[in-house]
Amino acid sequence: LSPGQARAFLTGLLEIGSGIGAMAGLRCTGGNLALCAFILGWGGLSVQLQTRAVLADSGLECKGLMACKLLHGILSALLAAGLRAFFL
Repeated sequence: LSPGQARAFLTGLLEIGSGIGAMAGLRCTGGNLALCAFILGWGGLSVQLQTRAVLADSGLECKGLMACKLLHGILSALLAAGLRAFFL
């Protein structure tokens, strides 16, 4: 990863908007497309914790939410990487 990509990835792990914002100025490449798709699929740790806070008193369980969102991010990145030939 380039320093810009690493910054976007680490920021995106915490917060979706900041992660996507950190990608500003990066070239439009297949790797950056996959990184963006991962950040959007993952959603950020802050969103995960906000969801847990909202569901805390609702009686609904969110077991496996982080694992599913991580899988969502990974599958989004793989799909974006696979489809990049059609768009880039």
